[in-house]
Amino acid sequence: MCSRNCLVAVVVVAVLALAACQSDGLSSTAPPEADALEAAAGAANAVHRVSFPAEDPGPPIYARMTTLRNQIFSDGEYVAIPFYRDPECVPPDFNLLEGLHPPGPEGPGAFGCELMVDGHFIIESGAPLGTFPIRAVTNGPAPVWFVPWSELEAAIADGQLTMPELLALNPLRGTADRFNEMLAPREENHHVVITSRGRLEGGDRFQFNVNHRGDQIRSILIRFH
Repeated sequence: MCSRNCLVAVVVVAVLALAACQSDGLSSTAPPEADALEAAAGAANAVHRVSFPAEDPGPPIYARMTTLRNQIFSDGEYVAIPFYRDPECVPPDFNLLEGLHPPGPEGPGAFGCELMVDGHFIIESGAPLGTFPIRAVTNGPAPVWFVPWSELEAAIADGQLTMPELLALNPLRGTADRFNEMLAPREENHHVVITSRGRLEGGDRFQFNVNHRGDQIRSILIRFH
């Protein structure tokens, strides 16, 4: 049975699936609104920080790619797909476009796969279950894959994308040596920022940054060199 922290983590990822993005610069800096919320709560000594995976199993999600809020991060040529859990562990029949795979009667869901990142979220102490956190931060050596947008667009036309379908697109597979995601998920201030860089399997370097607000990409950078 999911603990309180586990349940809050599920809420965090539900928001990740539905959430927005930050202001226009490609920066890992938290939006000022999120800083203000956290500072105000901190001044009242009322915030609680939960780290994952040390205190919590982390988000029940395999990869950050979903049609909810149009969160498929494409620059028109490539789509970047950051993974939070081991891609080799994803069930072959799971629809990646659903985002969330929480535990249930059929098993542990995404919690059954190794978490490839770590991080924390900040929430008011004593907040009722279901309260969105003030902030969620994710870091670590996340796998980041890239596929041509034209090919992915055709593959998801039926609203489904499984790992076998994704692998059939021969993705460029990379691992970030720097990955930072900042999410301020509350309704009045939906922001998410991803900044990352790393190396592809073939040896080339990649850079992937994105800012997303509502259902729109405000700015994105996908670069290979």
